[in-house]
Amino acid sequence: RENLKKYLTIHQEFKTSLIPCKSLDKAPFFAKEMSELSFKTDVGPMAGVAGAFSQIAGRFLKSRGIPEIIIENGGDIYVYGFENLTIGIFAGESPFSEKINLEIELNKKECGICSSSGSFGHSLSFGKADLVTVVSENVILADLLATSFCNKIKKAEDIDFEINNLKKYEEVNSGLFILYDKLGAFGNLKIKRRY
Repeated sequence: RENLKKYLTIHQEFKTSLIPCKSLDKAPFFAKEMSELSFKTDVGPMAGVAGAFSQIAGRFLKSRGIPEIIIENGGDIYVYGFENLTIGIFAGESPFSEKINLEIELNKKECGICSSSGSFGHSLSFGKADLVTVVSENVILADLLATSFCNKIKKAEDIDFEINNLKKYEEVNSGLFILYDKLGAFGNLKIKRRY
């Protein structure tokens, strides 16, 4: 965190840009990855910062031989060592909110489960989705894609179209889109009613 703070004092554009932004040579290694992936996802690099910190912390623990790891950072989760993981879904005012769980197939791999919302929370969004969740083995990419696709969901009819676009990212394991009473999902997950 301190390394990023220092870097942002010399590269203000990286901090504020809402579009892809090239990092400077002096950037910390994770900021360089955030920058590279911002060009792949069409959002500013700081949209991946929570995923980056989760990934760094998770990999540190993994390097110390911890067999099962879950790190949650404001809706962006690093997971390692689980065959399957069940997570609850909060989607603001949507009727699906706190009524369903996702059971995600992970096969003990390192994985990011990242979410973004256009209807609640403090993050800036240009879309109206109550929730977009993206699962990828790259946590930074999952975070950036969650923001990017949340920006694109303005109406229920966008869900099918954007799910097909998200499927084009071969690094993505699965995804979930919710806009009020409309839901779309694909990939290695099961949606289960919460009792």
